[in-house]
Amino acid sequence: MISFTGSPENKNSGHEGSEKGNRPFQHTAREAAAVVLTMAMAAALAVPSFSYADTAASDSTDTSVTPVTTTVTGFASSHNRKDYTKTMTDTIRVAPAYGRTVRLYHYNPDTKKWVKDSSYTTGDTYQAKVKLVFSDYWKSRSTTKYRIVMDAVKGDGSSYSGDSTSKEAMESAGASKLSSKTTTTFNPVSAKTAVVMNADTHELVYQKNADTERKPSSMTKMMTAILLRENFTLGHKVKITSEAANTPWGIGLKAGDTMTVRNLLYAMLLPSANDAACAAGIAVGGSTSNFASMMNDKAEELGCSRTVYKNAHGLDTTGNYSTARDQALIGSYIMTASDMNALRSIAKKKSKVIYSGKGRKYTLYSTDALLGTGTFQGLKTGTTTLGGYSFCGAYTVDGQMYVSVVMGSSSSSARFSDTKTLAGLTEYLEDAQN
Repeated sequence: MISFTGSPENKNSGHEGSEKGNRPFQHTAREAAAVVLTMAMAAALAVPSFSYADTAASDSTDTSVTPVTTTVTGFASSHNRKDYTKTMTDTIRVAPAYGRTVRLYHYNPDTKKWVKDSSYTTGDTYQAKVKLVFSDYWKSRSTTKYRIVMDAVKGDGSSYSGDSTSKEAMESAGASKLSSKTTTTFNPVSAKTAVVMNADTHELVYQKNADTERKPSSMTKMMTAILLRENFTLGHKVKITSEAANTPWGIGLKAGDTMTVRNLLYAMLLPSANDAACAAGIAVGGSTSNFASMMNDKAEELGCSRTVYKNAHGLDTTGNYSTARDQALIGSYIMTASDMNALRSIAKKKSKVIYSGKGRKYTLYSTDALLGTGTFQGLKTGTTTLGGYSFCGAYTVDGQMYVSVVMGSSSSSARFSDTKTLAGLTEYLEDAQN
């Protein structure tokens, strides 16, 4: 029998495995039966009680053989973490112990493999405590699964009569292998999806639903700005079409007027002007639909696998979507590509006064509330009804550039507090590695 026993106050907190536990598992003396328990996610640090039956060797001629019992107490079925500066531990009690090896693993969903973090050896007594120290892997994603695995115990049952519990009595036929899982949740941000990416290596420092598709809203303008800069010089004059002038939530560009590429970039990246983005897209692609195709081609070139653009500005429309990972790739390109220096310089401006070809004056203010704080250097906000509150931010830690993306934060201010939290997490994890 294998028994997981919770603490006294939690002994009735869950019985998901009790029905299954009443079924015997047959095995021979040569083959250890594997009994695997997957604990369902419960309240933080809850320790449900489970019991699994395991028969002794069915082909044994020794009538004294009785079921072996392994008991583990204190292994939580779930952890809910918010403070990334703390180390996560569990202290378990194992019986019988007698020098058994306890191995702690985490599951990597990218490789679909269990990775061993650490090993422990119990004391040479019948019952022993083991302090499990969990790796920091849980700090890099919102949900992490860990498990412990112990070697089989063999016994002829004689040690369970009276008070006799000798190590030698654990070394005959009848075996059980113990495995149990725990789920750790870590949600330091309110955003529905989020990532932190090393801008040079594209390694993800943190991820939360990194590949979940959402509306990119005005972060779309990062791609529009890239293509505008790649196709024209900064001094090139763009004619404002009627379609651009009539695009809502702009700075009031007038049809028939002109605007330099440099000033269009200011208008797109600071106040997030939709009319400026539309004008840029038509100038580069000849039409909004043609420009959208160019945007999608460039996104694919940059490694974006779950992004479809339908317009140059990011207003909600049928069929447009992206992910936090893909937007971080685009932001990383802006912050590292040698020919994107003008975009980096413009994104760091808090305000700018620009003029159109006909002398119209526009005073622009950045929507980025983090400019001027810490090492933040832009990049782009986004807000739509379906997309919610989003932000692609760029900052440095120890001279290394990182790009973070939050999509679907709980409020306009939350997208910036979420980004500051992610920057703090990045600094903490980088310092921990050095």
